[in-house]
Amino acid sequence: MIHNLPPAAFDFPPANSPAAGPHRQKPAAGHQCNRFAAFTEPEPIIVPFSIVADVQEKAPYSFTGILADSDKRYRPLVVHVIRESLGNSHADYTISGPAPDGTPFAQLIALERKSIPDAVGTILGYGDHRRRFEKELEWLNGRDFAAVVVEGEFSQVLQEAEARSSKGPGIAGKNLFRSVLTWQQRYPRVHWQWCPDRRFAEVYVFRALEKFWEGKMKNSQPTATAKDGN
Repeated sequence: MIHNLPPAAFDFPPANSPAAGPHRQKPAAGHQCNRFAAFTEPEPIIVPFSIVADVQEKAPYSFTGILADSDKRYRPLVVHVIRESLGNSHADYTISGPAPDGTPFAQLIALERKSIPDAVGTILGYGDHRRRFEKELEWLNGRDFAAVVVEGEFSQVLQEAEARSSKGPGIAGKNLFRSVLTWQQRYPRVHWQWCPDRRFAEVYVFRALEKFWEGKMKNSQPTATAKDGN
């Protein structure tokens, strides 16, 4: 499954690519070059949209070190991040501004970040804490795309729940497991993305927002039509 691949598969270029750095590239036999040319940094690409991180996000992503694809020679991407209030129970990340049809991106796509301890505390929380999260899931379920992005695998979250529980063996893990299953079925449009680590989760959030933005931009382009008589 794709979420089990190492983050390096998404963050870093192949060793023989221009972006890999001079220490990882070998010139062809007999090739003469300027000794300083190899140390030229690739020109960065400014991402054409801005990401909004909620002001209440305690550990916001910087989205640094993410690279373009091979067609752009793995050049580094520069991501503009804006800290704004997204409202209570309205997730942590979205895209700034309106989509081509005028609808704010914040109404179309939203991603909620969870560390492992936060995921355990939220899912097993009681009273207002749990109710607030269920209210957020209900709101997320109304977006075009929404996800709960956890900085750990599901098995790690279950293990953390057991380690923190004062109840008998297996009780906390069972409660967490069944709560997630219930919410996945009750709110089927909310994706749960279990990531190997924080860096993978950061890249996932960026790529999800990037693909959504690209899709909206592509769909807004007028469709070419054949001229009369052709």
